[in-house]
Amino acid sequence: MPGGETQSIEIMDVVRKKVEDVLFLNNNESLLKKRTPQLTEARFIMWYILRVKLKFKFKQIADYFGKDHATIIHGVDVCRDLLYVKDVIFTKKFVSCINELPTIIQYYSTSVQNRAA
Repeated sequence: MPGGETQSIEIMDVVRKKVEDVLFLNNNESLLKKRTPQLTEARFIMWYILRVKLKFKFKQIADYFGKDHATIIHGVDVCRDLLYVKDVIFTKKFVSCINELPTIIQYYSTSVQNRAA
């Protein structure tokens, strides 16, 4: 996980805003209580990026989004499943989001690996 609570929140903000931009959501819309399919997919993508690519803990992601950690686990699993079965529409959305975040993903995932060594 990236160091420091402030830095962690900033990273989560960047990921959330980039995914919202790529998927044409209004600013902060993913933090609302709405459960439209578009918002749900966006959250799953955000959570997957934060957990799998950037190594945030489930609890950190849950606290940031105002959700229970089990909800985050479920979302990451659903995202993984959709990518595994190669859901074409979902995968295109996911890849578009990942392509907008290469620098932050590379920098912070490398940073986490270096601290673990």
